[in-house]
Amino acid sequence: MLKNLTTYFEIFFVGTLGIGLILLYLDSPIQSLINISLGGLAITIFLKALVPSPTISQSKKSNFMILFGHVIIPKVLYISSAIGLFGILIYNLDLPHDGYLSPFYEGGGTIFITLIISIVPLILDPTTLKPLIPAIIRGSTVLISIVYFEFELEQYLMWP
Repeated sequence: MLKNLTTYFEIFFVGTLGIGLILLYLDSPIQSLINISLGGLAITIFLKALVPSPTISQSKKSNFMILFGHVIIPKVLYISSAIGLFGILIYNLDLPHDGYLSPFYEGGGTIFITLIISIVPLILDPTTLKPLIPAIIRGSTVLISIVYFEFELEQYLMWP
């Protein structure tokens, strides 16, 4: 049940974030919609880490590599993605301090290291690809966003 709820909330918050970004591009003052969407998306992705893995609970035989690829890496990616999204939310609030740097470094660094470590279970056990794909997609998009905001690449792109 938690898996279905988090999926629906994630779709809702990604949709509202998309609408907010489109309205921002059209010069509409709708910054609060983006902030609410980022906060809700961070909470939803954090809650995805609490969803139990169905592949481990149904299998009789499990070794460390199955546990590592099916449970540990996706949970670490979800939690670090939530931390990174929280950092993007703090950055987007335009506070007078650099409080966003700590979540950027912690979330982004953990995502980067976990993406590198996730290659090992994929090589040793190809069945770990199915549970890792959603976590890798979320983690890599948050990592790309963190790199974009950290190095202030918006000044090099044509964005109004």
